[in-house]
Amino acid sequence: MASIEKRNNTYYITVSGGFDHNGKRIRHRTKFVPDPGLSPAKQRRELERFVFEFEDKVMSGKSMEGDRITFREFSYIWLNDVARKNLEEPTCVNYKMYLDTKINPYIGDMKLNKIKPHTIIKLYDALIEKGYIRNGVRHDYQYVTLKRVQDVLNGVFKTALRWELIDRNPCDAVKTPKVGKSKEKLKYLDERQIRLFLEALEKEYQAVFREHDRVDDTGKPYHVGTYTIPYKLPLQYIVFFYVALFGGLRRGENITLTWEDIDFDANTISINKATGKGVTGQYIKETKTRNSNRVVTVPNEVIRLLKRLKFEQNKQRIAMGKDWIETLDEDGNPYHFVYTQADGQQMYIDTPSQRFTKLIKDYNKTVEREEDKLPQISLHGLRHTMATLLIAEGMEISTVSGRLGHADISTTLDIYTHFLKERDKTASKKLEKYLQKGV
Repeated sequence: MASIEKRNNTYYITVSGGFDHNGKRIRHRTKFVPDPGLSPAKQRRELERFVFEFEDKVMSGKSMEGDRITFREFSYIWLNDVARKNLEEPTCVNYKMYLDTKINPYIGDMKLNKIKPHTIIKLYDALIEKGYIRNGVRHDYQYVTLKRVQDVLNGVFKTALRWELIDRNPCDAVKTPKVGKSKEKLKYLDERQIRLFLEALEKEYQAVFREHDRVDDTGKPYHVGTYTIPYKLPLQYIVFFYVALFGGLRRGENITLTWEDIDFDANTISINKATGKGVTGQYIKETKTRNSNRVVTVPNEVIRLLKRLKFEQNKQRIAMGKDWIETLDEDGNPYHFVYTQADGQQMYIDTPSQRFTKLIKDYNKTVEREEDKLPQISLHGLRHTMATLLIAEGMEISTVSGRLGHADISTTLDIYTHFLKERDKTASKKLEKYLQKGV
C-alpha cells in the first residue's frame, strides 16, 4: 500500500518493495506535481492514476531509481532491453564481455547516480595500470580497447539519462586516454604486390596430406603414406577477391551479392544488403550505413570473371537438379547468390577469409626471395588497397568515399590520414626541385 505526503503543491509517494538480503525493508519513493490548470477533482484522479502506476512498477520489479540501482544491475537491463534490440548479436556479445571483465569489476557495485566523471577516469587509470594477461605475459591495453570501454559506458549512461535515472552523463566530461597506438597502421598491397597477388590467384599449388591410417569398405585398416595433390584456387574465390580488390566491397557485402545485383552491360555492381553473423548462424541484413547502399563500376576483367562464374554455376545447378538448395528470403523467394557452397546454399561468411589467408601462405612457400613474398594482410586489406591506389592516382576523396560506402567523407579521411600525409610529403619533395639553384 502506498503512503502519500503532500508538501505545498507536491505529493511524495512511498511504496514498500519487500526486504533486502539483510532483512531491511526496501522503500521506493517518487514525487508527483499535479497540473495546476486542472480542477481539484481531476488533479485527484491524476494523482490516483500516478500512484497506481508507480505501485504497479514497484510490485512488478520495474521501478528503478538512480540512487538505488547499481551500475551492474542497470548495465544488464540496458544490454538486454536496449542494446540487443538495436545492435547485432556479435556486438552485444562483445559488449557483455567488456562489462563482465573490464567495467563491472571496478564500478559494478556503485549506485548509478553516484558515478561521476572522476569515477570514469579512475576506471581508466586502473585498466591502464593493471593491463591484461595473455599466455602468462602482461600486456598494456591499447587505445582501441579503452575506446570500446567508453562506447559501452556511454551507451549505458545515455539510456539512464533518457530514462531520467541520472541528471547527466558522466562520460560527456571524460575523453578516452591516448595510450599506445591510437590506430594500427593500414595493411594493404602496393602496386608491385598487386601484380604478384593476381598471379598468385592463377598459380597451381601442392596440397600435402601427411601419412595416416584408414579403413577400407570391408572394415580392414591400412596405412597411407604422405602424398601431395596439385590444386588451383576455385573460380568463385578468384572472383570474390577481384570484387573485393577492384570494387572495394566489405566482406559481408561481397558474400551477399546475388546475380540480380550484377549489371553485365553497364559493368556495375549494386550493393544493397549484407550478411551478419550471430550466435545462431549468419543472416541477411541491411548494409552498414545509409551510404553503404551504392552502385560501383568495376573493370572489364571483373565482369568477364563474373560471367565465367555464372556459366559454371548454372552448369552445376542443372547437373544437381533437385539437390541444389536455394537460400530463401522471408517471403520464400530464392536469393540466387553469386558465391555458394557445393549444394547451392550461400557461402559461409568466414570461408573467403580463410581461403585468402591460406592462399598467401601457400604462395609465399613457392617464393625464395623475401622481397617477392606477399604480406600477410587480412581480407579487408584488399578494400584498403583499392582506396590507397585511388588516392595515389589523385582521385577525389569524395569519390573514394562513395565507392567505399562510408557514412561521410570524414570517415574516409580519418581512416586514411596517415596515407594522405605520406602522399603530401612526397608532393612536397617533388616541389623542392623548384627551389634548387640553377633550376
